[in-house]
Amino acid sequence: MPSLRYSRDLKPRNRIVLVLAIIVFFAISCSQKKNTYVNRTFHNVTSHYNGYYWARENIKEGVDKIRRSYNEDYSKLLPLFVYGDEKQVKSNSGNFDKAIEKISRVIAYHSMLIKGKEYVKWIDENYLVLGQAHFYKKDYYAAIEVFEYIVRQYPLTPTKYQALMWLIKTYNAQNSVINTQATIDLLQNDKKFPEKFAGEFAILQAEHYIMMENYDKAIFQLTKGIGLTKKKKDKARYYFILAQLYELKGDNKKASINYANCYRLNPHYELYFNAKIKRALTTNTSALKDIKKELTKMLKDDKNIEYRDQIYFTLAEIAIKEKDTTVALKYYQASAQSSLKNVKQKGQSYLKAADIFFEQTEYRIAQAYYDSAVTFLPKEYKDYNFIVNKKNSLTGLVKNLDIIIAEDSLQRIAKMDSVKRNKLIRKIIDQLIADEKKKEEEKQNQQNNNQFNVGNNNNNNNGNNQNLGGTWYFYNPSQVSFGFSDFIKKWGPRENEDNWRRGNREVFIDPNANNGNDNPKDTGKKTTTIADNKKIEYYLKNLPLTEEQKQKSRDKIIEGYYNSGSIYKEQLKDYPKAIAQFEELNKRFPENKYLLQNYYQLYRINLVIKDNKRAEYYKNIFLTKYPDTEYAKIIKNPAYSSELMASKNEVENFYNVTYASYVAGKYVDVLQNVKRADSIYAKSELMPKFALLGAYAAGKSIGISEYESALTKIVVTYPKDPVKQKAQELLDQLKKYKSKGGDSLSTLKPDTVKPLFTYTNATEHYCMIIFPNEKNNLTNVKIKLADFNTQYFPLVNLSMPSVLLDATTNVITIRSFADGKKAMDYYSLLNSDLKVFEGIEMSKVIVVVISADNYTTFYKGKKVTEYKKFFQESYKYK
Repeated sequence: MPSLRYSRDLKPRNRIVLVLAIIVFFAISCSQKKNTYVNRTFHNVTSHYNGYYWARENIKEGVDKIRRSYNEDYSKLLPLFVYGDEKQVKSNSGNFDKAIEKISRVIAYHSMLIKGKEYVKWIDENYLVLGQAHFYKKDYYAAIEVFEYIVRQYPLTPTKYQALMWLIKTYNAQNSVINTQATIDLLQNDKKFPEKFAGEFAILQAEHYIMMENYDKAIFQLTKGIGLTKKKKDKARYYFILAQLYELKGDNKKASINYANCYRLNPHYELYFNAKIKRALTTNTSALKDIKKELTKMLKDDKNIEYRDQIYFTLAEIAIKEKDTTVALKYYQASAQSSLKNVKQKGQSYLKAADIFFEQTEYRIAQAYYDSAVTFLPKEYKDYNFIVNKKNSLTGLVKNLDIIIAEDSLQRIAKMDSVKRNKLIRKIIDQLIADEKKKEEEKQNQQNNNQFNVGNNNNNNNGNNQNLGGTWYFYNPSQVSFGFSDFIKKWGPRENEDNWRRGNREVFIDPNANNGNDNPKDTGKKTTTIADNKKIEYYLKNLPLTEEQKQKSRDKIIEGYYNSGSIYKEQLKDYPKAIAQFEELNKRFPENKYLLQNYYQLYRINLVIKDNKRAEYYKNIFLTKYPDTEYAKIIKNPAYSSELMASKNEVENFYNVTYASYVAGKYVDVLQNVKRADSIYAKSELMPKFALLGAYAAGKSIGISEYESALTKIVVTYPKDPVKQKAQELLDQLKKYKSKGGDSLSTLKPDTVKPLFTYTNATEHYCMIIFPNEKNNLTNVKIKLADFNTQYFPLVNLSMPSVLLDATTNVITIRSFADGKKAMDYYSLLNSDLKVFEGIEMSKVIVVVISADNYTTFYKGKKVTEYKKFFQESYKYK
């Protein structure tokens, strides 16, 4: 080997040449297959510093980048370790790829694995780093393969135990509970397990038990791990998570202690701040005065500007503890308005305020706050679908209440003489002009103030930025945030277009516009004008002045009362308000179409609230005035509902058998079945259809006179049933046929009447669910449907209105789909996920796809059996 004794006397250039020569010499002469001191030394040094050290540096750099870009959600249980999401890992995978490349090259060129034994002591460490690089790339299977190799190949080294702990980490990342527990058991029973790894092992076990939601064991292991952890940064994080676990267990005292332990270690400011906030929320009421003083002080600290929303929120939560909802609302509103970047916090503040207004039954205000909450909360937020459903329920309620108010006002104005009416409208217009002028003046004053403050801001800034009103709007993030929220709440989402501010703008199509193709320059666009809300005509056009318009207005009010009452009862469970709506509807409109349904709803509600006197009152109305209705039968016999459903199914099955016999040409069997149905199911709503089948069969098997006689009997016996119209059409057809000398039905096709339902794919479709009106079926199905829609159809704006088909049957329509194919896609997926119907006997559930036109026909006649059969035949049902 060349001597280095005189190397310091060489010139720098020659010295470099000498070093390179030495490296080349070792590279050539140091074999991986000869176990000599020189070989081991060279490969150890190279594998340590060329591979292990620099690969670890690459991994450290990648992990640090991931941690810096990771956004902690302190409202949730923090993860013990931060690994980043797929996007973060992908953007930093270059660091991990470099580490893998370095390690792979070192193992390939510097491992001395001779006869199954490794003589380079850094190779096992290099393998460990290789597995870690794969782990951080989320290539878990490759990582497991490397760690398992270390365990097999290096069973007597400390690296084996590190590899086993990294296996636990990998299994945890995969949520592989069985493999994790097996590896934990293996290490717990290993008497040679190094004590220096005990702290890290305890933390890994805590992670495992947190994933299993076994918080008692997680707390035990995490407490043990904290005691053995030396790094203050890690220790502070573990204390915070330990406090969160105690909070989940309901032990606020220990949670508060551990939040304090966290911030006393002076971690990075975000963790420090959140530990302070969390401690405030978990402190017992005796110390709230000091906590409030501390929080108020934090509001004045400049470095908390972006955290003020959380401070206000915490003050609101303290006010809730003190049962002061007025102060709480004030702080929740301040929190939402001061939120800068934390849109989730803004959403939570709106949600809390909404809940207060909801509890106070201030539904109109609650609806506005829930609407804002849904706008800002992420879709993965806990109970997000429940919040959306509540918002939708309130939106429907407010819409129907507004209809009642609007139509009552229009009717009241319509009753005035023209002089008084025009005077009132002019007063409205004058007020509108005055309001617009006032707003314009306020806007101009604000602009003037902003311009003045821009020039004076630097001179007047005394260092206390808590009040940011003295800065120009767009330099003031608090005002920008407030402005955005205020804009959305005031105007809603608006297109970038002219007249966007006119919330009452209306578009009219010019009937004289040339929209045809005669003019080659015609663009095909309709000419539009904007209605002027400062003219009397604008307000007159909606007034119900004719009798037809008055009836339409009354019908809208009836619908408004019934729908709002149903929402109060079914969705909000506000029974007093539901009773008020139903009773007011019956009082104002004694002959309304929902009269019997209202009485039954009132009977059921009073049973629920245990007002037996009022329940008995409505019961007697049915028994005395409407004894033959299904409602009366259900009241007299609670089992009647189930019996009725069973009876309907039995009749429908018998009809289907009879119809099949007719199609098969077994006319004698048809006539016998019709006769039997007349004796057994005489009061069934399907009897008219049995009679028509009998007429067809008589004409086919007996003769033309029997056919005519049977049709005439149908017209007389069932004058109000749709089948009467069919029978009359067939009689008219028969009359024309006989006038031409026809005496046989061989050429006459009596069943060529227009079908009840028609199939068209290229039209609007719904998915319709029919199921029993029992227990809480409707609410449960709607909640599960909302979850289903969010999971599988998040980008499709689907609504789920529900109606009572009759006293025993609910119908939910999921609407709407562009065509039948899209509706069938939804139908197929829904039928493959039957969790929506858990708790309901599936034999009683009917799911079909239906076009908008067919739905109208279906609901008028309530032809469940007929439509189900049509669906099975027309939509290729499987």
